[in-house]
Amino acid sequence: MKKKATYKDWYTPKEGKQVKSEYTRGMWYQIPLETRKGVKEKQFFHFLKIFYGKIGDEIVMNNWKYNIGYSCGSLSIIKREATASKYPILEDGSVNMRGKKIKWFPTFQLWKEKPELRAKVFIYFTSDFTFVLNWDKHRAKVINADLYSFRSVRSFRNKIRRAVEQGKDYFTKEPIIV
Repeated sequence: MKKKATYKDWYTPKEGKQVKSEYTRGMWYQIPLETRKGVKEKQFFHFLKIFYGKIGDEIVMNNWKYNIGYSCGSLSIIKREATASKYPILEDGSVNMRGKKIKWFPTFQLWKEKPELRAKVFIYFTSDFTFVLNWDKHRAKVINADLYSFRSVRSFRNKIRRAVEQGKDYFTKEPIIV
């Protein structure tokens, strides 16, 4: 008789602050009916939403590296130098904002106050670094892995932004030469 899997089996951190899980949303259809024990599909997907939300919180708050099941790589947050900080002034004398993120809320407020500036003036974050969720496909056993990309949902990107604004610092992927 198989041991019944519990939440702790799925959410136990491994060495090096890593979480490893082989359970995915699609596995619901592979679970035999007799082992589901009255758990409906909607309840299971609600559980998964909470589960992946907790993993997302651990990635953001504790710098965890999440290993995706079935040898599909890993997710982690990395710190990159913005392109604009390498070349701050362009040849024509203007300030380079390439690679800088736009602060949309203050920008929209400015556009409401002064409609003539709409789509002409933007307010940017002034940090020399960007923080992104990186899908490391180095050890992924996926055919043509370079053709795939990963884009996180807006709420997750907002979690990263709030953490950075509160002073959280992440690992740097490439060395920064000063």
